[in-house]
Amino acid sequence: MRYLLIGIAFLLCAVGWLVTHNGPTSYVEVEFMAPEGAAPLAAVTLISGGDKTWVTDIAPGETKSVRIYPGEFADNAVVAWVQRYPDGNAPKEGWSGKQLYPAETAFLTHLVINNAGQVVDEKSCKLPCSFD
Repeated sequence: MRYLLIGIAFLLCAVGWLVTHNGPTSYVEVEFMAPEGAAPLAAVTLISGGDKTWVTDIAPGETKSVRIYPGEFADNAVVAWVQRYPDGNAPKEGWSGKQLYPAETAFLTHLVINNAGQVVDEKSCKLPCSFD
């Protein structure tokens, strides 16, 4: 009986993952441009379509990348909420990107965030692509 319950739980988790991660895999890179010695960026929450993910503890000059799954019928626009300091009560900077690609298009978006926690630059391209 216990193995049956474990099997059912595993099956439900697998189905849930497949349902929530449908459509193409896209990527968002977050670059933190701040002077050396500045406090790290606490967190950046990224939303595209029905998916939400985040990157944390980004040091000045560092770039972190994360996968995002907008979904089959999403508009592929990226929304970012930047939390500059780890205090949960600190204000968050909001930013909304443009819808650059039709649904079911895999993309790479590169965001540059300044020391004030504002998105100051965005680049985007259809995958496969690179900004190198």
